[in-house]
Amino acid sequence: MFNEDEKTGKVTALMYGKGYGFIEASEGGKSFFFHAAQTRDFELLEIGDSVVFFLRMGEEFTNRDGEQETNLNAVRVRSV
Repeated sequence: MFNEDEKTGKVTALMYGKGYGFIEASEGGKSFFFHAAQTRDFELLEIGDSVVFFLRMGEEFTNRDGEQETNLNAVRVRSV
């Protein structure tokens, strides 16, 4: 399921060899995982680049406090 609101943020980490990275959202400062397949030009991204993205619900997990949470992953990532 997609969140239909487009988000903005900056790339904070890139693991080119593993094909993924992280984006810090401009609003709220939360970090989101994204896979290289979710962007057209993954190899051209650099840390600090501004991007726009959508969120998709991922797997459920139990957090450190024993509460159930759902991962939110960045999808349809593109540079601005």
